[in-house]
Amino acid sequence: MKMKVIFFAQLLLLSVTGVTVAQVPSDTLAKYRQVINETANENGHEAYIEILDKYAVDMRDIKRLQRLLFKRERRKAILRYMYPNSIHDRVKAKRRIDEMYRDSLDAILIPYNKGISGENISAALLAARVLKIDESKYKTVLDKALSIAHQKRSNPDTDTWDEELDLIKETFDKEQMKNFFSIKDGKEATDKMDEAWKAVCEAGQAEELDSATECAKAYMYIREEMRLRCIYRNKKDILDRNLKNIHRQMPPLLRRQEALLKGNDATEEKRNEDNNGIIW
Repeated sequence: MKMKVIFFAQLLLLSVTGVTVAQVPSDTLAKYRQVINETANENGHEAYIEILDKYAVDMRDIKRLQRLLFKRERRKAILRYMYPNSIHDRVKAKRRIDEMYRDSLDAILIPYNKGISGENISAALLAARVLKIDESKYKTVLDKALSIAHQKRSNPDTDTWDEELDLIKETFDKEQMKNFFSIKDGKEATDKMDEAWKAVCEAGQAEELDSATECAKAYMYIREEMRLRCIYRNKKDILDRNLKNIHRQMPPLLRRQEALLKGNDATEEKRNEDNNGIIW
């Protein structure tokens, strides 16, 4: 059984590196197995700490992440005995192994780190559990997220915003789309609502307002505005028309905040004009 495992490892390494070489003798692998595993453990742990320093990781995925890194680093460690006399071949093979594991690692990281793939596609994966997305739909979204990650590695400035939203709209049903935006924008909408209430209170204009009612109206309005800005981000004419339409229904709390902001802007502009008119 031990020999079968070693032989399988040899074949697997040869297939993933894409380089034709003589197989590593079984007795060599058996002899250095402890060294290989120790190297894999050490390098895998360093890679794990490096990932935690750079990315957010769901606690439920920690073990899977560690296993992937150990397997990747073990394959790299074996290369020392596959290419004992060629550091260049070892480096090339290590790059191939890194590429082979990239999608598996990205699949763990993308939902919690929007910079790897697209912002919307990452948010869709993050919301999948709450939205009760089935396995088939999740795979569809994940495949697109991995594809976009490849694009962004080649060209970080690639705009995939509409491409992401089109895929999400095609995959999610109407209720899932509605809840998706609620999850995606909920915290930011709450923060903006709190900011509006605080500003109006500090200006002494909230005495006759019912906080629960007005904050709820403001929250729903902000959420709708954020949804429109997301959907029509690259369609300015349509966005402007929609924003103009909902502006007519802007709730009192937000109208007062808007007036305060305009007043502050006007005061600042007047101050700048006065300063510009001073002769020193």
